Amino acid sequence: MTGEKIKSLETVLRPYSSDADLKQWESQLIKNFSLDRILDSLTIISPNKVMNVISKYIKDIQHDLEQELSYRIQISLYVHIANMIERIIRGNEIKLYNGNNKSILKDKYFSVLKKHNSVLENNFSIKINDPETAYIRDLLVRH
Repeated sequence: MTGEKIKSLETVLRPYSSDADLKQWESQLIKNFSLDRILDSLTIISPNKVMNVISKYIKDIQHDLEQELSYRIQISLYVHIANMIERIIRGNEIKLYNGNNKSILKDKYFSVLKKHNSVLENNFSIKINDPETAYIRDLLVRH
């Protein structure tokens, strides 16, 4: 599901819905589409719980970055973060960023992510290290 398809559906629904309803519909559609993509890959954590927590995480980082993330980035974040949480719970977190942790760019994006990682950490009793955060940052800036 691309941003263009969502915008097309939004155009059809606009005469019948308020802006707030459309925004809520978009958010739910992205969440549901992402859930379909991760259902088969999660074995330890509840897909519904992880989706709700990631949804809050995405809203928080969008607010702090003062940036609306594209549909593609949001879907990528749902899929990546759900799988990251499962990896960390299993003890298979990424320890090196592109082979060298010294290359981690600790900019505004990185700082905002580190600040909001606690949403994920507290809900799943995990610790998100800098290499994992750097890969999430890459999803934000490279799309």
